[in-house]
Amino acid sequence: MRQLPGRAYGRFIPAQKLIQISPIVNELGITWQVLLHEAVHAAQSCPKGKLTLLGIKRKADPAVESRIRYLLSHHYLQEHMALEKEAFLIQGQDDA
Repeated sequence: MRQLPGRAYGRFIPAQKLIQISPIVNELGITWQVLLHEAVHAAQSCPKGKLTLLGIKRKADPAVESRIRYLLSHHYLQEHMALEKEAFLIQGQDDA
């Protein structure tokens, strides 16, 4: 498998119902987290194929929430922030 475009570790392609994971995540030891994140996006696409919030309200450790805010503000477009925040919050749960 080749590296995904840009600096992405993973992506979900709703039209193809496909999750792609960059091979580098294995070396970084974050395969499970990336797969969880993209699986949340897959769930967000149900049932119509358009990503919408699941409405799951969870809190994370303050340090994790701080990192999520940083990632959102530096790497994501405003219109994707709510979806990404939900995916990051779910991915960061101990029981994810």
